[in-house]
Amino acid sequence: MHHHTRACCPTHRDFRRRAMAALHLAVAEDVDGARTAVLELPAHHGPGAITSAMLVWIDTLIAATPDVQRRLAGWDAVDDEGIEPVTRWAAQVIAARAAHDATRIDALRTAIPKSPAAVGAHVMGLLTLIATYLRAHEMRTS
Repeated sequence: MHHHTRACCPTHRDFRRRAMAALHLAVAEDVDGARTAVLELPAHHGPGAITSAMLVWIDTLIAATPDVQRRLAGWDAVDDEGIEPVTRWAAQVIAARAAHDATRIDALRTAIPKSPAAVGAHVMGLLTLIATYLRAHEMRTS
């Protein structure tokens, strides 16, 4: 599934640039711009591009905030009614990636209902959560 993400060809650089552009727009709180950038990914790079982009965003977050696992610990443990299901799902995906738990990532990925609206909500939920963490981190470090 992820065989194309390890490539070093121009399309991979192009893909990374697009994925990171979506993330930067989300960090800048340009949700519409981020959504448009996300939708462009599969158009240019095929149906697997969204999943690959999600992993790029998560890895960026993990690299930027090494204590991300500790921060997320509360999110999927608590059955807090105040947490949106999409947000909880996003936190679980980040936690699974941080723990290098590929089986859990796959399970969470397949848990997304197949409708474009559901996929969009989950992708944007993940992107927004990551952007929120990165914004908080940038404000602390700068």
